[in-house]
Amino acid sequence: MLALYAGTLGTSAALLFALQPMVGKMLLPLLGGAPAVWNTCLMFFQTTLLAGYLYAHLVAQRLGPRAQAIVHLGLVGAAALTLPIAVRAAGPPGPRPSLWLLGVLTATAGAPFLALAATAPLLQRWFAAAAHPAARDPFFLYAASNAGSLLALAAYPAVVERHLPSAAQAWWWAWGYGAFVASTALCAWGFVRARPAAPSPPPGAAPAAPGAPPDAAPATGSWPERLGWGALAAVPSSLLLSVTAHATTNIAAAPLLWVVPLGLYLATFVLAFARTPPPRRAVRALAAPAAVAVTLALLGLGPRTAGLALAIHTGAFFVLALACHGELAGRRPGVARLTEFYLWLAIGGAVGGAFNALAAPVLFASLAEYPLGVVAACLVLPSVSAVVARPGDWRRDVAWAAGILAYVVVMQRALPSLDVEAESFMALLVSLGLPLALTTLVWPRARRFGLCLGAVLLAGAWPPSDRLAHAERNFFGQVATTLDPGGRYRQFVHGDTLHGAQALDPARRREPLAYFHPSGPIGQVFADLDARQAVRRVAVVGLGVGTLAAYGRPGQRWTFYEINPAVDRLARDATRFTYLQDSAAAWDVVLGDGRLGLAAARDGEFDVIVLDAFTSDALPVHLLTVEAVDLYLAKLAPGGLLVVDVSNRYLDLAAVLAAVAAARELDGLWWHHRATPAERARHVVDSAWGVVARRPAPLDALRADPRWQPLAPRPEVRPWTDQYSSLVGAWRARPSGAGP
Repeated sequence: MLALYAGTLGTSAALLFALQPMVGKMLLPLLGGAPAVWNTCLMFFQTTLLAGYLYAHLVAQRLGPRAQAIVHLGLVGAAALTLPIAVRAAGPPGPRPSLWLLGVLTATAGAPFLALAATAPLLQRWFAAAAHPAARDPFFLYAASNAGSLLALAAYPAVVERHLPSAAQAWWWAWGYGAFVASTALCAWGFVRARPAAPSPPPGAAPAAPGAPPDAAPATGSWPERLGWGALAAVPSSLLLSVTAHATTNIAAAPLLWVVPLGLYLATFVLAFARTPPPRRAVRALAAPAAVAVTLALLGLGPRTAGLALAIHTGAFFVLALACHGELAGRRPGVARLTEFYLWLAIGGAVGGAFNALAAPVLFASLAEYPLGVVAACLVLPSVSAVVARPGDWRRDVAWAAGILAYVVVMQRALPSLDVEAESFMALLVSLGLPLALTTLVWPRARRFGLCLGAVLLAGAWPPSDRLAHAERNFFGQVATTLDPGGRYRQFVHGDTLHGAQALDPARRREPLAYFHPSGPIGQVFADLDARQAVRRVAVVGLGVGTLAAYGRPGQRWTFYEINPAVDRLARDATRFTYLQDSAAAWDVVLGDGRLGLAAARDGEFDVIVLDAFTSDALPVHLLTVEAVDLYLAKLAPGGLLVVDVSNRYLDLAAVLAAVAAARELDGLWWHHRATPAERARHVVDSAWGVVARRPAPLDALRADPRWQPLAPRPEVRPWTDQYSSLVGAWRARPSGAGP
């Protein structure tokens, strides 16, 4: 019996968490590969999980064993009729992509996800009614369930994504769901036979589980208890989406990076609900240094290498989530309130997810929910010390936080007068590092520590600087315009990645900068095209600030495809950037995904197609597949060029482009340009560009320059297709210099 229940729960959990990256990957191309796709998917899955837990709670409380079995088998059977999973969305999203995406998710995966989500608490309740020695405390099955989830998440990028196209993934998943239906039917049959007429016990009828820790909360059913469960579940859920957004915005919106924070999140459940969990007091003690470490990283005082920074963010998240989930496990009630407990856990998870996915983009122009989540984690955890709180303690806690805030504000305004740049490492160390060190002294008192940490983060988020000119955020990410430290250039930043820049000196304002300087690869490509007078129509996927329009010539027509309306507004705003207004060519901007926009163009319409959608490092994979390149070739005139910006800090996109070019027997070159000190002084950065053509002749002039090298496929990098893409082979061991 135990093996049957554990196997069924493990299978349902594995299917549940294989479904998430599989469906998310199917949906990415419809929204331009935006990182927010995954956060919206997570929020949807958390909300559906809540619906499943509510269903399980009502079924367990209102129905007898036979009715429970019939109703649940009806649900899982009906969900099987929607398989295999396939995205059948008609047309692009409207002005509110999040709501459109939620509708597509509901139609695509809502029914099977609901059936799988409801199974975990319901089967644990069935097992608790069985005559088995372990049935007195079935919460350990929750750990087994999360272990299955963790296994599925690890297998997806390592095995499934690398070897199976999307259609095959959907069919294999459908067969796995069939096995789950069969094992659920066996569990239901055993449940009915063992207890054919016994009704479910009413809430609060059973005492605390005998196997629960000594400090487990009694089954009082009080609202403070329920709200405590919800808060301890909401904070890790919010942190999960914050860490995921940080990674997918600055690296790649791909399942490889989705599953890492989610896998750690599940691992904390496995550990917290194990029969021998980590000591809660020890984990709480680790929460303070974890919070300090991630605060240092958020304030710019952490390591500069991406790998170490990512390790700090994910490691701190793991510790904070484990501390919260450890408190949840320690406060679990008796068996009679099992489904209620899971319901409140799901309510908290859904609230945390909805705050990040729906509320935060409206409330904040930056990823402010991340530091808020760190502070909230410190506040919801009990104090490590055994000091009894006195009535006046909260006043002292607030006084500490106010003093920390006052110190930071004063120092940030005093340092520039001492000729110390406000955003230099030394200034950050004095103004933020010292008060953060002082904050660590009060870590045994959770409330005081959390308030002081919040004061440091609050002051650090709004330093006294006139460098930030504009910031906004929408479904497609956060964008900002800033001034460089010398005040000579206006820069456009997406996340933490430079997208473009323009000199404020009127004599240089038409000069392409950053990745697009005439001394770099893209400058040489357009110099060759100008010499051959080979350009009439140009298509550019990715507008940025319109820098490439500087290469426009009279008589040419340039069409930019841009998915983010905020980017379009900034590029057109002549008070910020003037590349579009200064261009000698006629131009227009088409809003929407670049691949979908190009599909609507006439065949053979363009002489050059430029893909400049990859330098954000959040990679829209669907733009570099074999099918996408086939589309570009169809839209190119004879002798036309496909030019691809393959600059990326983490992925070898030149190898991906080489694999796709080889699959279509195309000629290709690439050049990784490393900016000289003199170029850097003129605001030029490292860049890498690839050029592809149907035949060698259009590339002859570039081939004569030894800096251009043939595109050479790597054996471990297979050509990406609409059904297959994997970041594992293209991952760099070290961040590349081809990016800021």
